[in-house]
Amino acid sequence: MKLQSINAEPTKDFFISMLTRDISLLSSLVDLIDNSVDAALSSGGFSGKTIEISLNGQRFEIIDNCGGISKKAATDYAFKFGRPATAPNAPHSVGRFGVGMKRALFKMGRAFKIYSKHQQDSFLVNVDVDEWISNPNVWQFELSEQEIDSDYGTRIIVDKLHESISDKFKDSVFINNLISMIGKSHFSAIKKGLNVFVNTVPVRHKDVKIKLSEELGFVFSNHQINGVSITIKAGIGDRDLHEGGWYVFCNDRMIEGASKSSLTGWGVDGIRSYHPDVAFFRGLIEFKSADGANLPWNTTKTGIDTDNPIYRSALVHMKLAMRKVTQLLKDRVKEQEGLDKGSILEGHINKAIEDAPLISIFDATDPNGFVRPQLASIPKVITQRNISYSVDEKELNLVKEALGVSTNKDVGLYTFKHFLDNEC
Repeated sequence: MKLQSINAEPTKDFFISMLTRDISLLSSLVDLIDNSVDAALSSGGFSGKTIEISLNGQRFEIIDNCGGISKKAATDYAFKFGRPATAPNAPHSVGRFGVGMKRALFKMGRAFKIYSKHQQDSFLVNVDVDEWISNPNVWQFELSEQEIDSDYGTRIIVDKLHESISDKFKDSVFINNLISMIGKSHFSAIKKGLNVFVNTVPVRHKDVKIKLSEELGFVFSNHQINGVSITIKAGIGDRDLHEGGWYVFCNDRMIEGASKSSLTGWGVDGIRSYHPDVAFFRGLIEFKSADGANLPWNTTKTGIDTDNPIYRSALVHMKLAMRKVTQLLKDRVKEQEGLDKGSILEGHINKAIEDAPLISIFDATDPNGFVRPQLASIPKVITQRNISYSVDEKELNLVKEALGVSTNKDVGLYTFKHFLDNEC
């Protein structure tokens, strides 16, 4: 039997459509920043490093001084669709899957230029997407060596924006959302000194804070699973329904912020669903690994890979931390009820929460156990009393007969009620 080959190569139009379909524009732009963050990590850290993004209805541009891409990296793996197994991994990098930059560029427009100045060399990659698509047998991009008069870094320009993208880049609400998302996703890098600007507006990191004092501590645990370091912290913050929940980081990149879902343990295994009484809760879990492939994130870095066995193991420890903190918050509610009724005069838990200063949960050091105030003893409130007195038996029987009752207790209850209704 003669075998014949069948051409199963994807068309470029289909490939680009599938590559860009399952990621939001905001997430794809944050992916571009991942590359700059990794470059900064590989070239001495974040101090003095800057990323500048400018966007409008005509073009998108991102410039950084984070070290650039070497020519060897560009020709060997940086522009491949997917990360080759032989590509080197920068320790604790966030760019892992080898699709982020290309996906973002194709999603935005039909032409892009990438300038890079590295310590060893500099180059330009100039791509007209329509022209590239027109040649179905060529998947390479052309690279030309070029002198670049700038700091070591990368400059990317996207022109011929898709109409829908152009409309979004003119929308101030979209730009504000981008600034907010960058501040959340790259909180750790910005906190360590990375400067990011969007249309000249500086991106501020949004910290996660807990209350810490001698009377009020936080739950801490640290674990090592198959080359992944896992740090868990859970404590009490300001009461805020939107900010409460779990914050999940992979190699300092936030992939879940203020999570209140069953994915992070709420509403399962005896733990109540998130509700206003636990809006004080702040939880942090950090996964760190030299090899990003081990981390429990999806390819768009916008959510948790809940099938990852390392995450399933970590979730057990997250629930243990949750139970301790939510029990404290449950006791706080009981104490507040006692204060409101006047059955107790002082609330130890409420006072400890009010008095404790806020600090960054990232700066909170390993405590000596979970220190917490105990629930004040609430005395049992007695609302009923006995009445006891002696009367002549003949007179008691006459009253029983008149009332139509058979017990001494019924006589007492009836006569007391009669007096209460008619005289009080």
